[in-house]
Amino acid sequence: ACAKLKNELTSKPTQLDEIDRKVIQLEMERLSLKSDAEEDDESSAAFERLRKLDQQIADLKIQQDEMTARWQLERGGVDRLQELKERIAGVRLDIERAERDYKLNEAAELKFSTLPALEQELNVLEGSGADAIDGDGGETEKMLNDEV
Repeated sequence: ACAKLKNELTSKPTQLDEIDRKVIQLEMERLSLKSDAEEDDESSAAFERLRKLDQQIADLKIQQDEMTARWQLERGGVDRLQELKERIAGVRLDIERAERDYKLNEAAELKFSTLPALEQELNVLEGSGADAIDGDGGETEKMLNDEV
């Protein structure tokens, strides 16, 4: 399960990959039609199909750009959460080490100042990730799943 999650976090989401493949497919079809349309006259069905393909490609590229931006944003949020969790674990180890070495002032500062601030930041980030809202005010489905 963890390997699948790691793979999902590092590779493109399937929705975005499908759009990428569709754009490539349409561009290949466009190139083929363009060579056929150059041989025919301008009123042929090839020119009409070429115009429709151009419109489809433009629409898909807009959708592709929006999804890529959303994916990058989610991926950055997941990376930030992971970084915070690692910092919290490091601070907890520092607290234990300071208590073992009888550096009680340092341990108290870490335990009551540094650690709560990091945990609060983590809670805020986790809460904002759960409340993903799109521009229309509706909830959007997350592209990345960061929990097993």
